[in-house]
Amino acid sequence: NLVTVMRDGEALPAVAQATKSGHVFVFHRETGAPLVPIEEVEVLGKGVPGEHPATSQPLPTAPPPFTQQQFALTDIDPASTEYVGEIIDGMYTDGPFRLPDERGNVIYPGLDGGAEWGGQAWDATSGLYYVNANEVPWYFTMVPTGASGADLFTLEFGYMHFCGGCHGADRAGSGDIFPSLRNIGDKYWPWEVFDIVRNGRGRMPAFNAEPWYMLAAPILYLYTTDDEDTASVVIGETPTGYMHDGFRVLLDEFKLPGSRPPWGSLTAVDLNSNSIAWRIPLGDYPQAKAKGLTGLGAENYGGPVVTAGGLLFIGATPDGMFRAFDKATGELLWEDKLPAPGFATPAIYEAGGRQFIVIAAGGGRLGQRSGSAYVAYALPRDD
Repeated sequence: NLVTVMRDGEALPAVAQATKSGHVFVFHRETGAPLVPIEEVEVLGKGVPGEHPATSQPLPTAPPPFTQQQFALTDIDPASTEYVGEIIDGMYTDGPFRLPDERGNVIYPGLDGGAEWGGQAWDATSGLYYVNANEVPWYFTMVPTGASGADLFTLEFGYMHFCGGCHGADRAGSGDIFPSLRNIGDKYWPWEVFDIVRNGRGRMPAFNAEPWYMLAAPILYLYTTDDEDTASVVIGETPTGYMHDGFRVLLDEFKLPGSRPPWGSLTAVDLNSNSIAWRIPLGDYPQAKAKGLTGLGAENYGGPVVTAGGLLFIGATPDGMFRAFDKATGELLWEDKLPAPGFATPAIYEAGGRQFIVIAAGGGRLGQRSGSAYVAYALPRDD
């Protein structure tokens, strides 16, 4: 976002960048100089053999992070705490900047943020910068690959190279983010899978730069491996190289995040004073509401917009609500149910002398129904 910040009574042209780790960097727009000091934070661990990683991570010293930085197990139910604890038993949980290894890491905030692609909103009159964020843990483990060059042509290696990073070594996927590939023969013919892999679908990229025969190995693997076998793929015996076993969202038995709430938030950051003006949980999971749990926040996709009239509008949440908040305090002023979740950033426009706000209600993620509506709102006419 292009912003103007006050420093010692002077208005400075700046650019603000929110990150998936929950930090905001602010630089002078013309010189690139940071407007707050940046420190180098130590990267933990040694990684795996053969890596030459950076030893530190640059982070701004202000403003404070807009997400939680330390992972803690979910506390919504003792059974959920135990369930998630068993999944990550033995894994590292001590920070977002630890080099991954064979022990495994919990990534928090997760790989989908902190901040997300919906963008942030800037209010020039108050100096407030609004960012909605995910606070949902992910996890993965590094696994060794084989030593022999021949391993590059095994079916298992082909699967891990092209598919395993998202769908997992056990082909089980991770919810609706990365669908399961187990029993794929019940859904698609092999040539249909080839078409999807070749041309992409949804968030999955196309592998059309690869020779067609390189894609035959992973597809053949999917149709010939034992679908009752949930064990991880093991390729070769000598750990001369590594892959990860798939990026997975850490969820409890109710498909709720395995971390302590809030699981999604909306924050107003004062870029003039480098402080948090207000921060609230954003949205609800339908399965959490079914358990009587509200106000815990939810994973969200789509950004906010702010108006000169004192309002901040945002959809983004899996409960399918479209909300208006007081931009100065974060107080909820109004909400309405969309026909499908509005995983999009709203737009404000004027037509015929009347102000409107519109959002695309497309749904289709986080287990929610898909839709195809644009929903617009306006105040009642004077006449």
